[in-house]
Amino acid sequence: TATEFNLVLEGLNSDKVNITVTDIMGRKVYQTEGNGKQVYRFGSTFKSGIYNVQVLQGDQKQNVKLVKE
Repeated sequence: TATEFNLVLEGLNSDKVNITVTDIMGRKVYQTEGNGKQVYRFGSTFKSGIYNVQVLQGDQKQNVKLVKE
């Protein structure tokens, strides 16, 4: 994206979710808690680069790489 990211969590229930975004150097640039039934918007202030998003819900963990242009 060139602006911000919209993260939509599919397949998760409405239990608590932890989302952590780190930059390519492993520095935490965003963190939030919520539930699996909402849209998360972030990254409008991020510099261009590659970011890693980690989503935790209970014992489930998913990692996604994002690119900010």
